[in-house]
Amino acid sequence: SNHIDLHGLDWLTRYLTQDNDRTMIVVSHDRSFLDAVCTDIMHMNHEQIKYHVGNFSEFERQQHEKSSREAQILDAAERKRNKAEAFVQKQQSMANKKSADPNKQRQAKMIREKKLDRIGNYREDGKRYKLMSMSKMGMEYTRLAQKVEIEVDDPVIKMHFPKPQWPPGIAAGEAIMRMENFSFGYTPDKQILKKNTLSLQRGSKVALVGKNGAGKTTLINLLAEKSKAKDYVASGSFWLHPNVRIGHVSQYSVEELEQVADQTVAEYAEERFRHGKASADIVAKASGNVRQYLGAFGLGGKHALQPIGKLSGGERMRLCF
Repeated sequence: SNHIDLHGLDWLTRYLTQDNDRTMIVVSHDRSFLDAVCTDIMHMNHEQIKYHVGNFSEFERQQHEKSSREAQILDAAERKRNKAEAFVQKQQSMANKKSADPNKQRQAKMIREKKLDRIGNYREDGKRYKLMSMSKMGMEYTRLAQKVEIEVDDPVIKMHFPKPQWPPGIAAGEAIMRMENFSFGYTPDKQILKKNTLSLQRGSKVALVGKNGAGKTTLINLLAEKSKAKDYVASGSFWLHPNVRIGHVSQYSVEELEQVADQTVAEYAEERFRHGKASADIVAKASGNVRQYLGAFGLGGKHALQPIGKLSGGERMRLCF
């Protein structure tokens, strides 16, 4: 659903929710779309697929409840373990004081191990398993899990973007781009914009929406200075502040990395810092320790030494940023 425009996504949502005769598997990062369309969720995590009934919001609620329950079980088990350890240590100390008999010391050790081994034998609902000897258990019971497996969450990736250093003379809210009666197109008879007047201010966060083919990408390329004057026909006034530094991640940025698939992440980053338009202070900081800089985007450590061709789609997008 990533490259579908808003109108197309709305139509697709209505079409899929009205069609109950087909079984579909959808891969999407659009939460609203998943909530509207999906009746079930298959969660891929730690080399396993787990099936959940309900839409994405229901899946998240179930995951949150499961994580909270497991955390409570783990906390309770830890408290009981500490209490049991304190008890057996006390018994061991008393046994040592009363007698140096090796048999009694061995007995105290067996009691300690048995008591500690019982800690943590809980089901996912928080109830304890009834511990029995193997001789008393039927074969069907031997297949039961003995302990709750506490899933370790994937590490949260915290991306750190350098704070923009605005050039002197550009105050907050001041225009950094301005169009006045501006028309733009590849030929005089095929205009993308006709006589538009607008401006962008410092600090604005603007969403550009429209149907596929309306010219969104072309306009972004113009703003990002990816389009050359010889490539289009324009009239009116278009002004971009000369001190503004532009960062541009296009919908094709990930695909373009295929051209450098054999380069490692660190090699690619070093090359971009040397030949890109990053400010001198960022280049100085990053070039000295590229891998540390990549770590701010979740691409440090062993990821920095991997060929780009081995990265997942999400990792490639982080590299583009």
